[in-house]
Amino acid sequence: MFEEGITLNIYNSYEVTFKDPERSPLTGSIVVRVEETTEEAIIVLDNGVCVKVALTSDAYFGPEAMQLRVPGKSIVIWS
Repeated sequence: MFEEGITLNIYNSYEVTFKDPERSPLTGSIVVRVEETTEEAIIVLDNGVCVKVALTSDAYFGPEAMQLRVPGKSIVIWS
């Protein structure tokens, strides 16, 4: 989803919705907005694709919900 070695690992339950499944590739898309509540994190892409990551306690499958790695920066953890 990202360039320059940046990775976002999602370990919780998540849902990807497409504005138009035949014309909404993830490759080349740009993140335009990120929202977070106690229930979910929402990542919206420029082509209308929406990634919703559940943040409720029953959605966890590991020690953390998500992990953002940016080379040369501190790792960001959602838990």
